[in-house]
Amino acid sequence: MKKSLLGLAVFLLTIFTTNAQTVGEFKIKNLDINNEQSDMGISFYHHGRVVFASTRPSSRTVYREWKDSKLPYYDMYMSNIIDTTQLDEPLLVDWPLSKEYNEGPSTFTADGTFMVFTVNNYDAEGVKTLKLMSSILNSKGWGKPVDLPFNNVSFNVGHPSLSYDGHTMYFASNMPGGQGGVDIWKVNRTVEGVWGYPENLGPTINTKENELFPFIHSSGLLFFSSNGRGGLGGLDVFVTNLSRGGTSVQALAAPVNSSADDFSFILAENQTTGFFASNREDGKGADDLYSFKNNGEFKTGTALKGVVSDASGTPMEKTIVELQDEAGNIIATTTTDANGNYNFDVEPGKKYIIVAKKEGYFDTIEPLVIPEGEKEVIKDITIAKMVKMALIGRVTDNSTGYAIAGAKVTVFDNASKIKQIYTTDSNGSFRHPMNDKKLNENAVIDFQLEATNYLTVTRTYKRVLDHEGDYNLSLESNTKMDKIQTGVTRLEQLIDVKPIYYDLGSSEIRPDAAKELDKIVKVMEENPTLEIELGSHTDSRGSDENNQILSTSRAESAAQYIKMRITNPQRIFGKGYGESKLLNKCKNNVQCTDQEHEKNRRTEFKIVRM
Repeated sequence: MKKSLLGLAVFLLTIFTTNAQTVGEFKIKNLDINNEQSDMGISFYHHGRVVFASTRPSSRTVYREWKDSKLPYYDMYMSNIIDTTQLDEPLLVDWPLSKEYNEGPSTFTADGTFMVFTVNNYDAEGVKTLKLMSSILNSKGWGKPVDLPFNNVSFNVGHPSLSYDGHTMYFASNMPGGQGGVDIWKVNRTVEGVWGYPENLGPTINTKENELFPFIHSSGLLFFSSNGRGGLGGLDVFVTNLSRGGTSVQALAAPVNSSADDFSFILAENQTTGFFASNREDGKGADDLYSFKNNGEFKTGTALKGVVSDASGTPMEKTIVELQDEAGNIIATTTTDANGNYNFDVEPGKKYIIVAKKEGYFDTIEPLVIPEGEKEVIKDITIAKMVKMALIGRVTDNSTGYAIAGAKVTVFDNASKIKQIYTTDSNGSFRHPMNDKKLNENAVIDFQLEATNYLTVTRTYKRVLDHEGDYNLSLESNTKMDKIQTGVTRLEQLIDVKPIYYDLGSSEIRPDAAKELDKIVKVMEENPTLEIELGSHTDSRGSDENNQILSTSRAESAAQYIKMRITNPQRIFGKGYGESKLLNKCKNNVQCTDQEHEKNRRTEFKIVRM
């Protein structure tokens, strides 16, 4: 800060401008207690008081100053709040704290019995950083200060802010693992007073520059200052709502923010008044304290909220809800309360993905776009319970009914695109778990049966999964296999189909031919991988060239008839052979009856692939 003596580091501040939406409608007042010295790092204390750090002259018998700069150290002072906008004459606190170097900023629990404060940290070489110390109020006063376990002379740890219950603390540090510069971190503290490991608040809040002076309000609003987000200049005050995931960060409006450094912002429980520090040019000294009244709303973005429930409408508590950006990166995570409620702060006009997760239930993924101009968006989520379902079957010989052991069963789920292969047991049985399926889902499953000396069977099973448990493929479809017979074509084994015939010089499908083609349609629908060639032939009457054209026309006519009636019509194609494959003696210039010539005017069927 311009002339401030307490710094986390030496900051090279750049002036930024922005058109971003700001928060609040403020009236501010420079406090009467300000003088030419530096006053900052203010915090609320028990019974309507505040404590702040100041370099103002004190009643100490020994004048304390930095050896490097000959400037006075910061001490902690206490004042009573007068009518929410002024402070009475500050008094130097007489608590038995460090009293050697800079002291403050500080923070207190709501009951005033626990304190954490910032002091200088020196190593053997005299290198100055910042550290945090704590003290507990007992019947004799404040106890001996204790270093926090994550202090380190290699980096700064300062600017603490305790939650209302004292179990969480937010602070500023340039410790390793941050986003760059100085970041806002949080750390939990157990009921027994044991500190956990610090956690960085991440890139939504922290930038590559510096984030300082956090203040956590009991409502979940987190205020902090930053020089890395744009703004009116220098350090500006920003706010995010951690109770909604801390996913939207907005700048406070002028005149709280200015072209100077604005920091140490604290908000009273009434959410309309509070204090902050600034080194703006119209102040009285290096850093001045200001009070404010807010006539506006601390709106931190659009409230995205909803209820997670199961299919029956029962709210589901302790469900994990993730907020992701449109690329699938997790922005924030929360857990539903006893009534299944969740909420986040989101940016209007942006695309998000909501993912609800609970053990024993399928993940539910809901993409959404936040409309512009909406203060609140409701997105309820239904999660489906995982149920135990399986596809079972027994592969048997079609003639004898005996089980076929060792048969290969290939199952392909058209929804998940997952293929599974099973081998039947000694009873010819197999079991395909369907743990990824939901009740009332429409299942479309292809299955193929293969066994030595048996014709391969390929079929499709379609079913609405309307109950939990097993679905018997052998009862609802067909898992019987035919042995391969000698001297019989594979198609003849599948179906009793006869060649089709045509009138002289015609490719039109006759009624008797249509009956045979309908048989092909049926077997191809039952065997979705079956590919068939239609080979068409003519008799020897007419020229070879014309007969080739006529046979091709007949083949295409028969193939088109089937294509119009089956799925995946590319599985059947026609080929014309002209008079090249006569069945009898009726070649060119050979006298034959009409019946003998008709035997050559035919279309035959050949399986290309099962």
